[in-house]
Order: sequence, then C-alpha cells, then structure tokens
Amino acid sequence: MLATWEREATDDIIGQLSPVGDPTERLRLVMIAAMNDEDPQARHRARLAYSAYLGWFELSRAQAHSPPSSRDRAAIEPAISARSSPC
Repeated sequence: MLATWEREATDDIIGQLSPVGDPTERLRLVMIAAMNDEDPQARHRARLAYSAYLGWFELSRAQAHSPPSSRDRAAIEPAISARSSPC
C-alpha cells in the first residue's frame, strides 16, 4: 500500500511534470493535482500549503522595500513543511 501511494503520489507526478521547465508552473500544477486529489486530507493540506505560499509572497510584495529576513524565512519554512506533509 505504501509503495503504491509513493509511486502514484510522488514518482508518477514527478515524471508527469519533469518536462515543465518553469519551477513556478510546476508548483502550480502540483497544487492543482493535490487539490483535485480524492483524499480530503490531501486537498486540505494542499489548500494550507497554497495559502501559506500566497501569503508569503503577498507579504513580500507588500513589504517590497524590506525583503523577508533569514529569521522570517526560518520561522515560516517549518510551518509550510508541516502543513504540506502527509499526516
């Protein structure tokens, strides 16, 4: 079961997206795939990760004169990872 999930949820997606050269477009496509997943938990995690992603860049845009510090990045990265990782 774990091997099937790993293949379908990871390896297959990576293979499908490897021709996409733009990292931003790859991320967008991964988020779309996760939000369309049949598993409600996967969709929930995808929405949380996408919200954090949008929020981070909105804050960066709003504070263009002051880019996020290394302290800010260190604070947000674990939160994004924890919410986008499988439970």
